[in-house]
Amino acid sequence: MKIGIFGGTFNPIHNGHIRVACDVKSNMDLDEIWFLCASQPPHKKVVVPDYHRMNMIKLALKDFPYFLPCDIEIKNKFRYTIDTINFINKKYGKEYKFYFLVGFDAFIEINTWKDWKSLFSSVNFVIFNRYGVQDKTKRILKNYLKLEIDEVSAGFYLYKDREIHNIYVKSLNISGSEIRELIRKDLSISSCVGRDVASYIKANNLYREIS
Repeated sequence: MKIGIFGGTFNPIHNGHIRVACDVKSNMDLDEIWFLCASQPPHKKVVVPDYHRMNMIKLALKDFPYFLPCDIEIKNKFRYTIDTINFINKKYGKEYKFYFLVGFDAFIEINTWKDWKSLFSSVNFVIFNRYGVQDKTKRILKNYLKLEIDEVSAGFYLYKDREIHNIYVKSLNISGSEIRELIRKDLSISSCVGRDVASYIKANNLYREIS
């Protein structure tokens, strides 16, 4: 099976995440996508407790049987992606072929991640970008990150025995910070996160004080 690993704080999960996952699944012909909820990511400000974020992920994905909530980082208290990937490879590597999903904005900062170069030799990458944005993936891989890649076709590269794909996805122009701002202003967020997640946020009084 081909499994996508979609990591994030999901603070909160929103329709933009779902749209990206749908596009990536279709484009890459993935069997499943695991929504990997971060415990306390080192690059982020304070987020709501992980159990709230996991509960919201479960609500958001309940109508998508091929999208699965994943709490590996939370249960194992992993803070770095390389630790998560090593764990997943050791536990599931014989059964599944994994693709790590990352947005272009995060990708261009990947050299600030712990053991970032080891990531490229440990898991296949799917780098997603918005339609209409110039593809700079090859230039970044070769000239900025200094990786010795082989170009298989447009947007498809090999690094050692791992794949790197650049694909385009539809953007809904939704961000977690914008949703949190709407909540603080007591405005509706149902169109951004869905009714179930919006109800959960309201019932638990989340994001009233978080920037």
